[in-house]
Amino acid sequence: MPTAVSSVHPHVASRPCQTAVKGLDARISERPGPETPIFPSPRLIYTIQDGKEICATLGDRMAMLLKGHGIVVCGDSLEYATVHAIYLERTAYMQFVASCVGKPSIMPQKDIDYMKENMMYRSYDAFAYFKSQLPKGGKL
Repeated sequence: MPTAVSSVHPHVASRPCQTAVKGLDARISERPGPETPIFPSPRLIYTIQDGKEICATLGDRMAMLLKGHGIVVCGDSLEYATVHAIYLERTAYMQFVASCVGKPSIMPQKDIDYMKENMMYRSYDAFAYFKSQLPKGGKL
């Protein structure tokens, strides 16, 4: 199991909505990675037992959906985790749009593997880009 140094928990609009709709397949493909696990409760994590349950659901994945609440994304740096949270939200939006017109297709494993190899290096450039998009005087 990978060890996370940083994690982010943004409250983004699309993920809680998708996980709260009965019958909607809210699982998405991480960018890059396998199917994203869903923690079955929106509850806040207060106890060690809560944390153990979250970790068990997350497993060896870098991201997890909290049903009706939001996402948790982990990484070996704040920059890495933040970029993956942004990419997860973008992927969720693309999946939602695609599902409006048909069945979204899954990225082939060879493409996932290729993207995963390059993501660590690209995440720092992506973080710098996203940071540059903040309004002047904006802070992280």
